[in-house]
Amino acid sequence: MLRQATGGCVFLWFLVVSTAGIIPNYNLTLTIRRNETGHLHSDVHLEHDSDEEWTVHVNNTPGIGSRWTQTILIYPVGSRDNDNSSIIGYEHIPDFGYYKLHDESKTWQEAERTCVQERAHLLVINTDREAHLVGSLMENYNAKSQNHWAGFHDRYTASHYVTITNETLEDAGFVKWRSSDSSPGHCGAFYYDSDTDYGLVNHDCSQTLPFACEKKTLQ
Repeated sequence: MLRQATGGCVFLWFLVVSTAGIIPNYNLTLTIRRNETGHLHSDVHLEHDSDEEWTVHVNNTPGIGSRWTQTILIYPVGSRDNDNSSIIGYEHIPDFGYYKLHDESKTWQEAERTCVQERAHLLVINTDREAHLVGSLMENYNAKSQNHWAGFHDRYTASHYVTITNETLEDAGFVKWRSSDSSPGHCGAFYYDSDTDYGLVNHDCSQTLPFACEKKTLQ
């Protein structure tokens, strides 16, 4: 954990560095400063003796109050089958995993297919705390007050909702419905507006909505 005092305020952040391979004799420099608009800005510089070219990608995840997490990913250029969509845009929520909000609207099946292509799955909420943390992420991305496809449905048996891992919502651990915003349909979504206005909703699977993907590890 690192600590920085800026303008009389103390900011705490957690730094996570992950490398996809072995980099001989490398030096990673991280400089954090405040820009003209008052936002924290990170400058990352990597020096190494490897013959390969390496890419550095930074994810910043705001936390509660003045806490935030910064994840630095280092991987060879051309790795991951030249497709970095499985890591870019994913934000880390400590104790839960990595999440990515997609603002492009798709059907439920298209959304799940996109998540699978990114080695993830549609969002499955397991606890009330996770719901609030994902809601905070939506708020940070100006994506609150709208429905996002999530990983549950009742396509097998009407009104018997299961997750994409074939658990009931009760077994998954989160069953808070936002009844005022549900509509006839068999595919699930998650809505978040505030600490008191959030929950699960259902829609027609062919409707197009933004969506959220989730994975336990960044790969």
